[in-house]
Amino acid sequence: SDGLPDGLTLPDVSPQMMPMHFGTVGEHFVQITAKLGDHEVNGGMRYKAWAHYRERVLERLGGWHLIASGPDFATFSISQSVAVAAAAERHAKISKEERRYWGDKSDFCRCLELVLNEMEPRADKTPVPSSYQLFCQDRRREHKEEGHAMPLEVKVLGAMWKGLTEEERKPWVEKADHLKVSGAALGMLRKRSRCLEGGAGQHGDLP
Repeated sequence: SDGLPDGLTLPDVSPQMMPMHFGTVGEHFVQITAKLGDHEVNGGMRYKAWAHYRERVLERLGGWHLIASGPDFATFSISQSVAVAAAAERHAKISKEERRYWGDKSDFCRCLELVLNEMEPRADKTPVPSSYQLFCQDRRREHKEEGHAMPLEVKVLGAMWKGLTEEERKPWVEKADHLKVSGAALGMLRKRSRCLEGGAGQHGDLP
């Protein structure tokens, strides 16, 4: 590390994490520096994925060669052929789950998001509804069942909700809390199951 600027560290990359074929003789390479200091943005997705699952990210990136990294950045060198292949996959609208090549900073962020979702799967991609949203769902359904042709307007629903006491709102508040707890518990169970399956596979218990 002698001679390196403050905060700059050389990567500790094991041989198995390096790409098997890093370009060909005479091939051009491009250098990409990605910022990772998004602790307060999108839940710190980029920083979290890189900090906790760096080996998995490097495996996913494949043809990317890590040159150096610091507290809030990572610098890579990638061959032009990899960048071209990544552009072709983007043009073909291949989903990030099926991507094999990544070619720029945007791709790097997509890869980080993919790895984080793999390692920490959410119970449900759809946000848990709030107590007010649950109230609106119930009132709209009741309104329709009563035979009204015109749906309830948002401002009417808002006024109805504001007119309720804390006690009257309680059923929807409790239901929203229950959905949040259930979703979190299911996410933990799926993560634990994934870990157990991975451990079993290492011992040959799974095909």
